[in-house]
Amino acid sequence: MFGGTWNMVEPLDEPWLEGRVQLLIGHFGPDLVGTIRYLDEFLLPTPDCKCGLIDGSDVDLDAETFAALTDDCNGVLIWMFELTEDADGNPLLNAMVLPSAPPGTSPIEVQFELEDRFIADENKECTPE
Repeated sequence: MFGGTWNMVEPLDEPWLEGRVQLLIGHFGPDLVGTIRYLDEFLLPTPDCKCGLIDGSDVDLDAETFAALTDDCNGVLIWMFELTEDADGNPLLNAMVLPSAPPGTSPIEVQFELEDRFIADENKECTPE
């Protein structure tokens, strides 16, 4: 349901997160794990912060939602995802993302398109910086 390679539709320009994000999610029943990749405007890994690990929790298969934390060189980010479809029936992940600090920061809405249900072996690993 959630597994695959997901690409952010529009780049971010927030003080706490810039550029594009790619999600590489493995979903096995109630368990969800993966890698988050941070990309520049040329869709290349950013030099200062290339990737992090996704710790998925609160997977609700009926509501088609899940929550996740990423804790990497961009700090701790809290993600809330909902699986939807575009007008043509293509899967989309709508997300709200919020940094754990500083207090009072507002969440932002982002959207991801499914690139492929397959995840290439070279994208499955990440050594967080």
